[in-house]
Amino acid sequence: MNAASSTFTIPKEQFLSWEFFSLLGRPLAAPVADAPRPLSFFWARNAILYSLKALGISPGAHVLLPAYLCRAAVEPFEVFGAEVEFYPISRSCEPDIVELEAKVTPRTKAILVAHYFGFPQPIDKLRALCDRHHLYLIEDCAHVLQGSFYGQPLGTFGDAGVFSWRKFLPIYDGGDLWLRRRSEVPLPPWQKESLAFTLKVAKSLVDKTLENSSGILAKCFSWAIESVKSAAKRLRGTSSDAPLFALDSNRATFDISLVNQKVSRVSSWLRTHSDVPAIAAKRRENFQFLLDRLRGLPHVTLLHAELPDTTCPWIFPIFLGDIPDAHLRLQSEGIPAVNWSGVRPPAVDCAAFPDAAFLYDNLTFLPVHQDLTRAHLDAIIRGVQKVAAEAPSLSKGKYPSSRESHETIR
Repeated sequence: MNAASSTFTIPKEQFLSWEFFSLLGRPLAAPVADAPRPLSFFWARNAILYSLKALGISPGAHVLLPAYLCRAAVEPFEVFGAEVEFYPISRSCEPDIVELEAKVTPRTKAILVAHYFGFPQPIDKLRALCDRHHLYLIEDCAHVLQGSFYGQPLGTFGDAGVFSWRKFLPIYDGGDLWLRRRSEVPLPPWQKESLAFTLKVAKSLVDKTLENSSGILAKCFSWAIESVKSAAKRLRGTSSDAPLFALDSNRATFDISLVNQKVSRVSSWLRTHSDVPAIAAKRRENFQFLLDRLRGLPHVTLLHAELPDTTCPWIFPIFLGDIPDAHLRLQSEGIPAVNWSGVRPPAVDCAAFPDAAFLYDNLTFLPVHQDLTRAHLDAIIRGVQKVAAEAPSLSKGKYPSSRESHETIR
Protein backbone atom coordinates (compact mmCIF):
# COMPACT_ATOMS: atom_id res chain seq x y z
CA MET A 1 0.00 0.00 0.00
CA ASN A 2 1.61 3.21 -1.08
CA ALA A 3 0.72 6.82 -1.67
CA ALA A 4 2.24 9.69 -3.58
CA SER A 5 2.15 12.41 -0.95
CA SER A 6 5.24 13.16 1.16
CA THR A 7 3.30 15.24 3.68
CA PHE A 8 1.48 12.44 5.49
CA THR A 9 1.62 12.74 9.26
CA ILE A 10 0.07 9.27 9.49
CA PRO A 11 2.45 6.37 8.72
CA LYS A 12 1.62 4.82 5.38
CA GLU A 13 2.50 1.29 6.41
CA GLN A 14 4.02 -0.75 9.21
CA PHE A 15 7.65 -0.21 10.15
CA LEU A 16 10.31 -1.59 12.49
CA SER A 17 9.34 -0.94 16.09
CA TRP A 18 10.18 -2.55 19.41
CA GLU A 19 6.52 -3.01 20.31
CA PHE A 20 6.06 -5.75 17.72
CA PHE A 21 9.56 -7.20 17.78
CA SER A 22 10.37 -10.46 19.55
CA LEU A 23 13.87 -11.44 20.65
CA LEU A 24 12.83 -15.08 20.35
CA GLY A 25 12.67 -16.40 16.81
CA ARG A 26 9.27 -17.88 15.95
CA PRO A 27 9.08 -19.08 12.34
CA LEU A 28 5.67 -18.95 10.69
CA ALA A 29 4.16 -22.42 10.76
CA ALA A 30 3.16 -24.47 7.76
CA PRO A 31 -0.53 -24.03 6.80
CA VAL A 32 -1.46 -27.49 8.14
CA ALA A 33 0.04 -29.80 10.73
CA ASP A 34 2.77 -32.13 9.45
CA ALA A 35 2.86 -30.34 6.08
CA PRO A 36 6.23 -29.48 4.48
CA ARG A 37 7.57 -26.00 5.09
CA PRO A 38 6.37 -23.51 2.46
CA LEU A 39 8.74 -22.28 -0.23
CA SER A 40 9.77 -18.68 0.53
CA PHE A 41 10.28 -16.44 -2.51
CA PHE A 42 11.49 -12.84 -2.76
CA TRP A 43 8.12 -11.69 -4.13
CA ALA A 44 4.72 -13.38 -3.85
CA ARG A 45 4.31 -12.87 -7.61
CA ASN A 46 7.28 -15.20 -8.14
CA ALA A 47 5.54 -17.80 -5.98
CA ILE A 48 2.50 -17.59 -8.26
CA LEU A 49 4.68 -18.20 -11.32
CA TYR A 50 6.36 -21.21 -9.72
CA SER A 51 2.99 -22.63 -8.62
CA LEU A 52 1.96 -22.96 -12.27
CA LYS A 53 5.06 -25.00 -13.02
CA ALA A 54 4.69 -27.05 -9.85
CA LEU A 55 1.09 -27.94 -10.62
CA GLY A 56 2.07 -29.17 -14.08
CA ILE A 57 0.11 -26.52 -15.96
CA SER A 58 1.40 -25.98 -19.49
CA PRO A 59 1.95 -22.62 -21.22
CA GLY A 60 -1.10 -21.80 -23.32
CA ALA A 61 -3.49 -23.31 -20.81
CA HIS A 62 -6.71 -21.42 -20.07
CA VAL A 63 -6.89 -19.93 -16.54
CA LEU A 64 -9.63 -17.88 -14.87
CA LEU A 65 -8.74 -14.84 -12.75
CA PRO A 66 -11.00 -12.35 -10.92
CA ALA A 67 -11.58 -9.10 -12.80
CA TYR A 68 -10.79 -7.11 -9.64
CA LEU A 69 -7.11 -7.80 -9.01
CA CYS A 70 -3.79 -6.01 -8.71
CA ARG A 71 -1.88 -6.48 -11.96
CA ALA A 72 1.10 -7.84 -9.99
CA ALA A 73 -0.97 -11.01 -9.53
CA VAL A 74 -1.88 -11.16 -13.22
CA GLU A 75 1.58 -10.70 -14.70
CA PRO A 76 2.97 -14.09 -13.53
CA PHE A 77 0.27 -15.84 -15.58
CA GLU A 78 1.09 -13.69 -18.61
CA VAL A 79 4.85 -14.26 -18.22
CA PHE A 80 4.19 -18.00 -17.94
CA GLY A 81 2.26 -17.91 -21.22
CA ALA A 82 -1.17 -18.83 -19.89
CA GLU A 83 -4.34 -17.76 -21.67
CA VAL A 84 -5.90 -15.43 -19.08
CA GLU A 85 -9.62 -14.84 -18.93
CA PHE A 86 -11.30 -12.79 -16.22
CA TYR A 87 -14.48 -13.60 -14.34
CA PRO A 88 -16.87 -11.05 -12.77
CA ILE A 89 -16.56 -9.79 -9.20
CA SER A 90 -19.53 -8.04 -7.60
CA ARG A 91 -19.37 -4.74 -5.76
CA SER A 92 -19.35 -6.72 -2.53
CA CYS A 93 -16.08 -8.32 -3.74
CA GLU A 94 -17.47 -11.80 -4.29
CA PRO A 95 -17.74 -13.96 -7.42
CA ASP A 96 -20.96 -15.28 -8.90
CA ILE A 97 -20.30 -19.03 -8.85
CA VAL A 98 -22.77 -19.70 -11.69
CA GLU A 99 -21.18 -17.07 -13.95
CA LEU A 100 -17.71 -18.33 -13.10
CA GLU A 101 -18.60 -21.93 -13.87
CA ALA A 102 -20.06 -20.87 -17.20
CA LYS A 103 -16.60 -19.68 -18.25
CA VAL A 104 -14.99 -23.08 -17.70
CA THR A 105 -14.00 -24.78 -20.97
CA PRO A 106 -12.26 -28.09 -21.75
CA ARG A 107 -9.01 -26.09 -21.96
CA THR A 108 -9.38 -24.53 -18.50
CA LYS A 109 -6.76 -25.77 -16.04
CA ALA A 110 -6.94 -23.46 -13.02
CA ILE A 111 -8.93 -20.82 -11.17
CA LEU A 112 -7.39 -18.12 -9.00
CA VAL A 113 -9.40 -16.82 -6.05
CA ALA A 114 -8.35 -13.78 -4.00
CA HIS A 115 -9.28 -13.42 -0.33
CA TYR A 116 -9.68 -9.65 -0.55
CA PHE A 117 -8.30 -7.66 2.38
CA GLY A 118 -8.04 -10.80 4.56
CA PHE A 119 -11.77 -11.67 4.40
CA PRO A 120 -12.51 -15.17 3.09
CA GLN A 121 -14.22 -15.85 -0.20
CA PRO A 122 -16.82 -18.68 -0.42
CA ILE A 123 -13.88 -21.00 -0.78
CA ASP A 124 -15.84 -24.19 -0.13
CA LYS A 125 -18.03 -23.53 -3.17
CA LEU A 126 -14.98 -22.65 -5.29
CA ARG A 127 -13.24 -25.85 -4.18
CA ALA A 128 -16.33 -27.85 -5.14
CA LEU A 129 -16.45 -26.13 -8.55
CA CYS A 130 -12.83 -27.04 -9.23
CA ASP A 131 -13.38 -30.63 -8.12
CA ARG A 132 -16.36 -30.98 -10.46
CA HIS A 133 -14.28 -29.90 -13.44
CA HIS A 134 -10.92 -31.34 -12.33
CA LEU A 135 -9.31 -27.90 -12.12
CA TYR A 136 -6.50 -26.62 -9.95
CA LEU A 137 -7.49 -24.04 -7.35
CA ILE A 138 -4.91 -21.35 -6.53
CA GLU A 139 -5.61 -19.29 -3.42
CA ASP A 140 -4.26 -15.75 -3.50
CA CYS A 141 -3.71 -15.15 0.23
CA ALA A 142 -1.61 -12.02 -0.24
CA HIS A 143 -4.03 -10.15 2.05
CA VAL A 144 -4.08 -12.91 4.68
CA LEU A 145 -1.91 -12.97 7.80
CA GLN A 146 -4.13 -15.23 9.86
CA GLY A 147 -7.56 -16.43 8.82
CA SER A 148 -9.84 -19.44 8.45
CA PHE A 149 -13.13 -20.49 6.89
CA TYR A 150 -15.33 -22.61 9.15
CA GLY A 151 -12.28 -23.71 11.12
CA GLN A 152 -9.99 -24.53 8.17
CA PRO A 153 -7.03 -22.20 7.54
CA LEU A 154 -7.13 -20.08 4.40
CA GLY A 155 -4.54 -21.29 1.91
CA THR A 156 -5.30 -24.97 2.56
CA PHE A 157 -8.38 -25.28 0.35
CA GLY A 158 -6.41 -24.78 -2.84
CA ASP A 159 -3.83 -26.92 -4.61
CA ALA A 160 -1.55 -23.91 -4.08
CA GLY A 161 -1.70 -21.01 -1.64
CA VAL A 162 0.36 -17.83 -1.98
CA PHE A 163 1.06 -15.43 0.91
CA SER A 164 2.73 -11.99 0.97
CA TRP A 165 4.07 -11.31 4.46
CA ARG A 166 5.48 -7.86 3.65
CA LYS A 167 1.93 -6.51 3.59
CA PHE A 168 1.68 -7.18 7.32
CA LEU A 169 5.18 -7.41 8.77
CA PRO A 170 8.00 -4.83 8.90
CA ILE A 171 9.97 -6.52 6.11
CA TYR A 172 10.99 -5.47 2.61
CA ASP A 173 10.21 -8.70 0.73
CA GLY A 174 8.89 -12.20 1.25
CA GLY A 175 6.17 -14.35 -0.30
CA ASP A 176 5.40 -17.96 0.60
CA LEU A 177 4.04 -20.77 -1.55
CA TRP A 178 2.25 -23.71 0.02
CA LEU A 179 1.62 -26.71 -2.23
CA ARG A 180 -0.78 -29.53 -1.45
CA ARG A 181 1.63 -32.06 -2.99
CA ARG A 182 4.97 -30.43 -2.24
CA SER A 183 6.86 -33.75 -2.04
CA GLU A 184 6.24 -34.35 -5.74
CA VAL A 185 7.74 -31.02 -6.82
CA PRO A 186 11.47 -30.27 -7.28
CA LEU A 187 12.91 -27.22 -5.54
CA PRO A 188 13.39 -24.06 -7.61
CA PRO A 189 16.95 -23.41 -8.86
CA TRP A 190 17.59 -20.86 -6.11
CA GLN A 191 19.97 -17.97 -6.78
CA LYS A 192 22.65 -17.30 -4.19
CA GLU A 193 22.20 -14.06 -2.28
CA SER A 194 25.27 -11.82 -2.39
CA LEU A 195 26.37 -9.49 0.39
CA ALA A 196 25.65 -6.50 -1.86
CA PHE A 197 22.11 -7.81 -2.40
CA THR A 198 21.61 -8.20 1.35
CA LEU A 199 22.83 -4.66 2.03
CA LYS A 200 20.59 -3.24 -0.68
CA VAL A 201 17.54 -4.91 0.87
CA ALA A 202 18.53 -3.74 4.34
CA LYS A 203 19.06 -0.15 3.22
CA SER A 204 15.76 -0.09 1.32
CA LEU A 205 13.94 -1.43 4.37
CA VAL A 206 15.54 1.14 6.66
CA ASP A 207 14.74 3.97 4.24
CA LYS A 208 11.09 2.94 4.35
CA THR A 209 11.19 2.78 8.14
CA LEU A 210 12.78 6.21 8.46
CA GLU A 211 10.12 7.60 6.14
CA ASN A 212 7.47 6.49 8.63
CA SER A 213 9.29 6.71 11.95
CA SER A 214 12.20 8.53 13.56
CA GLY A 215 12.77 5.73 16.07
CA ILE A 216 16.27 5.08 17.38
CA LEU A 217 16.21 1.46 16.17
CA ALA A 218 15.83 2.50 12.53
CA LYS A 219 18.48 5.23 12.84
CA CYS A 220 21.00 2.76 14.28
CA PHE A 221 20.32 0.28 11.46
CA SER A 222 20.70 3.03 8.87
CA TRP A 223 24.04 4.20 10.30
CA ALA A 224 25.43 0.64 10.43
CA ILE A 225 24.40 -0.19 6.88
CA GLU A 226 25.76 3.07 5.47
CA SER A 227 29.08 2.38 7.21
CA VAL A 228 29.35 -1.09 5.71
CA LYS A 229 28.35 0.16 2.25
CA SER A 230 30.93 2.96 2.39
CA ALA A 231 33.66 0.50 3.39
CA ALA A 232 32.70 -1.84 0.56
CA LYS A 233 32.85 1.01 -1.95
CA ARG A 234 36.34 1.97 -0.79
CA LEU A 235 37.53 -1.62 -1.15
CA ARG A 236 36.12 -1.78 -4.69
CA GLY A 237 37.52 1.63 -5.52
CA THR A 238 34.19 2.80 -6.92
CA SER A 239 31.43 5.18 -5.96
CA SER A 240 28.83 3.37 -8.02
CA ASP A 241 25.57 2.65 -6.25
CA ALA A 242 23.56 1.14 -9.09
CA PRO A 243 20.46 -0.69 -7.91
CA LEU A 244 20.53 -4.48 -7.96
CA PHE A 245 16.76 -4.55 -8.53
CA ALA A 246 13.79 -2.22 -8.54
CA LEU A 247 13.61 -0.69 -5.07
CA ASP A 248 9.89 -0.03 -5.08
CA SER A 249 8.49 -3.28 -3.72
CA ASN A 250 4.95 -2.12 -4.55
CA ARG A 251 5.51 -1.75 -8.25
CA ALA A 252 3.72 -4.26 -10.45
CA THR A 253 6.20 -4.77 -13.29
CA PHE A 254 7.39 -8.37 -13.26
CA ASP A 255 11.15 -8.67 -12.74
CA ILE A 256 12.28 -11.92 -14.35
CA SER A 257 15.74 -11.64 -12.76
CA LEU A 258 14.25 -12.29 -9.31
CA VAL A 259 12.17 -15.34 -10.21
CA ASN A 260 14.46 -17.77 -8.39
CA GLN A 261 15.51 -15.46 -5.58
CA LYS A 262 14.65 -16.62 -2.07
CA VAL A 263 13.26 -14.29 0.56
CA SER A 264 16.22 -12.12 1.60
CA ARG A 265 18.25 -12.91 4.72
CA VAL A 266 17.22 -9.64 6.33
CA SER A 267 13.50 -10.10 5.74
CA SER A 268 13.62 -13.76 6.75
CA TRP A 269 15.27 -12.88 10.06
CA LEU A 270 12.86 -10.02 10.77
CA ARG A 271 9.89 -12.19 9.89
CA THR A 272 10.83 -14.85 12.42
CA HIS A 273 11.34 -12.17 15.09
CA SER A 274 8.04 -10.37 14.50
CA ASP A 275 5.36 -10.79 17.14
CA VAL A 276 2.66 -12.03 14.77
CA PRO A 277 -0.09 -12.57 17.40
CA ALA A 278 0.41 -9.02 18.71
CA ILE A 279 0.40 -7.63 15.17
CA ALA A 280 -2.83 -9.43 14.31
CA ALA A 281 -4.47 -8.27 17.54
CA LYS A 282 -3.48 -4.64 16.94
CA ARG A 283 -4.74 -4.66 13.36
CA ARG A 284 -8.05 -6.08 14.52
CA GLU A 285 -8.26 -3.43 17.25
CA ASN A 286 -7.62 -0.63 14.74
CA PHE A 287 -10.14 -2.04 12.27
CA GLN A 288 -12.80 -2.34 14.96
CA PHE A 289 -12.12 1.24 16.13
CA LEU A 290 -12.76 2.58 12.61
CA LEU A 291 -15.72 0.26 12.16
CA ASP A 292 -17.44 1.51 15.32
CA ARG A 293 -16.98 5.17 14.42
CA LEU A 294 -17.63 5.09 10.68
CA ARG A 295 -20.64 2.76 10.73
CA GLY A 296 -23.76 4.76 9.93
CA LEU A 297 -21.88 7.92 8.94
CA PRO A 298 -23.70 9.73 6.09
CA HIS A 299 -22.24 9.04 2.64
CA VAL A 300 -19.91 6.33 4.03
CA THR A 301 -20.62 2.71 3.02
CA LEU A 302 -18.61 -0.09 4.59
CA LEU A 303 -17.62 -3.07 2.48
CA HIS A 304 -17.69 -5.22 5.64
CA ALA A 305 -20.14 -4.43 8.40
CA GLU A 306 -18.48 -6.79 10.91
CA LEU A 307 -15.06 -8.24 11.68
CA PRO A 308 -15.07 -12.04 12.07
CA ASP A 309 -13.16 -13.48 15.01
CA THR A 310 -10.71 -15.34 12.75
CA THR A 311 -9.88 -12.48 10.37
CA CYS A 312 -6.79 -10.27 10.47
CA PRO A 313 -7.54 -7.35 8.10
CA TRP A 314 -5.01 -5.93 5.67
CA ILE A 315 -6.79 -2.58 5.22
CA PHE A 316 -10.18 -0.95 5.92
CA PRO A 317 -12.22 -0.78 2.65
CA ILE A 318 -14.97 1.86 2.27
CA PHE A 319 -17.01 3.67 -0.36
CA LEU A 320 -17.32 7.45 -0.03
CA GLY A 321 -20.51 8.59 -1.71
CA ASP A 322 -20.31 8.87 -5.47
CA ILE A 323 -16.75 10.22 -5.44
CA PRO A 324 -14.43 8.40 -7.85
CA ASP A 325 -10.82 8.41 -6.63
CA ALA A 326 -11.94 9.53 -3.19
CA HIS A 327 -8.52 8.44 -1.95
CA LEU A 328 -7.01 11.51 -3.62
CA ARG A 329 -9.24 13.82 -1.56
CA LEU A 330 -8.27 11.92 1.57
CA GLN A 331 -4.61 12.26 0.66
CA SER A 332 -5.08 16.02 0.45
CA GLU A 333 -6.22 15.82 4.08
CA GLY A 334 -3.03 13.99 5.02
CA ILE A 335 -4.59 10.51 5.07
CA PRO A 336 -2.52 7.82 3.27
CA ALA A 337 -5.55 6.29 1.54
CA VAL A 338 -5.23 4.41 -1.75
CA ASN A 339 -7.26 2.39 -4.23
CA TRP A 340 -6.45 -0.05 -7.02
CA SER A 341 -7.08 2.29 -9.96
CA GLY A 342 -3.35 2.61 -10.56
CA VAL A 343 -2.70 -1.14 -10.61
CA ARG A 344 -5.67 -2.20 -12.74
CA PRO A 345 -4.58 -4.94 -15.21
CA PRO A 346 -4.62 -3.48 -18.75
CA ALA A 347 -6.34 -6.61 -20.04
CA VAL A 348 -9.46 -6.05 -17.92
CA ASP A 349 -12.23 -4.65 -20.14
CA CYS A 350 -14.07 -2.09 -18.01
CA ALA A 351 -17.14 -2.28 -20.23
CA ALA A 352 -17.33 -6.05 -19.81
CA PHE A 353 -16.87 -5.85 -16.03
CA PRO A 354 -18.70 -2.73 -14.80
CA ASP A 355 -18.76 -3.81 -11.16
CA ALA A 356 -15.02 -4.43 -11.14
CA ALA A 357 -14.47 -1.07 -12.86
CA PHE A 358 -16.54 0.57 -10.14
CA LEU A 359 -14.42 -1.09 -7.45
CA TYR A 360 -11.16 0.06 -9.06
CA ASP A 361 -12.36 3.67 -9.06
CA ASN A 362 -14.45 3.86 -5.90
CA LEU A 363 -13.33 1.35 -3.27
CA THR A 364 -10.97 3.22 -0.95
CA PHE A 365 -8.40 1.58 1.33
CA LEU A 366 -7.73 3.10 4.76
CA PRO A 367 -4.72 1.93 6.77
CA VAL A 368 -5.17 -0.22 9.90
CA HIS A 369 -1.57 -1.36 10.36
CA GLN A 370 -0.11 -2.05 13.79
CA ASP A 371 1.94 1.15 14.10
CA LEU A 372 -1.06 3.48 14.04
CA THR A 373 -1.79 5.31 17.29
CA ARG A 374 -5.17 6.47 18.59
CA ALA A 375 -4.27 9.98 17.40
CA HIS A 376 -3.64 8.59 13.90
CA LEU A 377 -7.00 6.80 13.90
CA ASP A 378 -8.80 9.93 15.10
CA ALA A 379 -7.17 11.87 12.25
CA ILE A 380 -8.36 9.25 9.75
CA ILE A 381 -11.92 9.56 11.05
CA ARG A 382 -11.84 13.36 10.82
CA GLY A 383 -10.54 13.15 7.25
CA VAL A 384 -13.24 10.68 6.22
CA GLN A 385 -15.93 12.83 7.83
CA LYS A 386 -14.73 15.91 5.97
CA VAL A 387 -14.56 14.21 2.57
CA ALA A 388 -17.87 12.40 3.12
CA ALA A 389 -19.59 15.72 3.86
CA GLU A 390 -18.66 16.83 0.34
CA ALA A 391 -20.16 13.72 -1.28
CA PRO A 392 -23.40 13.94 -3.25
CA SER A 393 -26.41 11.95 -2.09
CA LEU A 394 -26.14 8.20 -2.53
CA SER A 395 -28.06 6.55 -5.35
CA LYS A 396 -30.37 3.78 -4.18
CA GLY A 397 -28.99 0.34 -4.90
CA LYS A 398 -25.58 1.56 -5.95
CA TYR A 399 -23.69 -0.01 -3.05
CA PRO A 400 -23.88 -3.41 -1.37
CA SER A 401 -26.22 -3.40 1.61
CA SER A 402 -24.98 -4.09 5.12
CA ARG A 403 -26.60 -7.52 4.94
CA GLU A 404 -24.80 -8.32 1.67
CA SER A 405 -21.54 -7.13 3.15
CA HIS A 406 -22.06 -9.33 6.19
CA GLU A 407 -22.77 -12.37 4.05
CA THR A 408 -19.47 -12.00 2.20
CA ILE A 409 -17.49 -12.53 5.41
CA ARG A 410 -19.51 -15.28 7.09
